[in-house]
Amino acid sequence: MFYQIDSLESIERLAERRKKAIHRLIREATEDIGGWVRLGKMLVGLLTFPHSDEISAWADGAGKSINLIKLLNLSYEFSHVIGAVYGCTAAGQNTRDGVVHLRNLDWPLPGIANATQIMTWDLEDRQVVNVGILGYAGILTGMVPGRFSIAMNWGAPDGPPNPYKTRPADLVREALTYAEDFEDAVAMLEMENIATSAIFSVAGTKKNEFAVIERTKNEAYVRPGTNEVAANHFSEESDWDYLNDDEVKEDSLERESALRKAKKSADISALRSCDNEDTVQKVLMIPRTGEIQLITGRRG
Repeated sequence: MFYQIDSLESIERLAERRKKAIHRLIREATEDIGGWVRLGKMLVGLLTFPHSDEISAWADGAGKSINLIKLLNLSYEFSHVIGAVYGCTAAGQNTRDGVVHLRNLDWPLPGIANATQIMTWDLEDRQVVNVGILGYAGILTGMVPGRFSIAMNWGAPDGPPNPYKTRPADLVREALTYAEDFEDAVAMLEMENIATSAIFSVAGTKKNEFAVIERTKNEAYVRPGTNEVAANHFSEESDWDYLNDDEVKEDSLERESALRKAKKSADISALRSCDNEDTVQKVLMIPRTGEIQLITGRRG
């Protein structure tokens, strides 16, 4: 279930072993952006990718061009260009074992379910656990056992992405790599300017250590405490409610309400309450103990 990344060669081996899943995912991702593929292939050559060596290893192992792997890594940003909506829901719940972080990843790329892989990095002062996607160098859902966990949700765009700023999933990876604790992780996700909007949730090891961080490119609104639930709309208190599409907000509020009730069980089954047709991962993380549970697809 867990795969340790300790070198570029370990990425290549994994990519070669799971190349069918990567090929399917690339096919879905390029179909999703449709007529933007040709322009995308031109753009990726002009953009900076912080983990370009890993992207090259994924490409080599899977037998795909590096530009296609780069396009996969821009899936979230392209959703803000083409008007796609990626629905996700996350919440925290206090338990005797610490805060339980629950999270549904809902992206309209069904191949993610088969391309999911929990990957770990052993760094000098921590282990980073990535509930990852084969070929994708950013992190959407991850944990530093004994410290904190982070999940990233889609948020309504506040204009076109800024290609010169940090992509949201890369910022999550940065926080998991460098933040000392829950408070430091929240601060990093709050302070750094990013390429496009997103909604983050962070859980720590102590009671009530949970926060939802609503982000536009240059601003942040933090909702602290385990009473908060993250979906895909900006709250009215953030002053960015005007960015919400009415239909998207209605669906987002329904999922938020459903998980707010169901999360009291502190069980991964609570995520059934906010399933939708695009659900590809259900994840439970407990930062205090390092426990992680994963269900791919809508089953369970």
